[in-house]
Amino acid sequence: MRVTMPWSRELPLVTACFALACPSADGGGGGSSTGESTGSSTSTTATSATTTMSSTSSADSSSTGADSGTGGTASTSESSASTTDAPPLDVAVVADCEPGSKPGAAGNTDGWVNDFGVLVNLRMPAAYDPTVAVPLVVVYAPAGADAGLTEQFTGLTEPTLAQGWAIAYVDHITPMSVQVVADASVIPGLIAAQWCIDPDRIYLTGHSDGGTIAEVSINVAVDPPLPRAAAPSAAGITGSTLAQVGCPDHAVSMMIMHSTGDALFPVAEGFGADAAQFWADCNGCAGDPVDDGTCATWSMCDDGTSVAYCEGAGVHGQWPGLDDEILAFFAANG
Repeated sequence: MRVTMPWSRELPLVTACFALACPSADGGGGGSSTGESTGSSTSTTATSATTTMSSTSSADSSSTGADSGTGGTASTSESSASTTDAPPLDVAVVADCEPGSKPGAAGNTDGWVNDFGVLVNLRMPAAYDPTVAVPLVVVYAPAGADAGLTEQFTGLTEPTLAQGWAIAYVDHITPMSVQVVADASVIPGLIAAQWCIDPDRIYLTGHSDGGTIAEVSINVAVDPPLPRAAAPSAAGITGSTLAQVGCPDHAVSMMIMHSTGDALFPVAEGFGADAAQFWADCNGCAGDPVDDGTCATWSMCDDGTSVAYCEGAGVHGQWPGLDDEILAFFAANG
């Protein structure tokens, strides 16, 4: 199966593989076996269609803004992808937050540093009611990117808010290890402690290192609220490494996005397709996946879950142009 997806918003970067030794990088070397990326200072150039960035040390990128304070600032101004009060699309509304129990504000909150010490930028619907729970999408940053750059890179804010959902962008987290990812998996719960979030509709995504964190978080998260689905892109973890981590205790829907043009994490070396097969096996999926020309999907899986594998032809530093498909996958699996 090979299709050409509209891969867009290129972000050339040096990134890290997870747990085991990294393969060779395209044109720039990979991370170390401890999971740390290498490089120098950050240089960013943003346009309406493309975000380009040089390599950065993971220590620098993960600390960007994290030492500037202990809390975020609620912004009344709109971001480039503005908030909207459009009605949710097929969203199950759950009114389960007591009045006054959730102090988080509607709109944009930038620079919120949670109890885990990682900076998060949060986008809530303009019509957010702190007594009515909303779904949450958490986006983990790739190496060399912070929360703000990841928002530009993915372009997920506008379509997510249009569904009446919340979306949070998390600074790059390093070093990469099972324990660090397990610690990071509590971030959705920390957000839910401040904002009224539907505990049954928490979803994860991210690119490269961020995709790896989103994917492995499913394996290791133990404290509720637990994610219902994830959609990692260009993740640096193979099916065999996932097998070493093991299946989660419950079936979770997974949408794996990877590219045949990814020379940093090549499909031929177990990234992408093999990871999707791992999740299909974990979820007890029956039969062969159905290919719709964009993704091949196993739909007959345990507990009503599904697993999709979406393979494109872009390079490692590109985000797949599948924003609508990601949100539709989340909506169908929550």
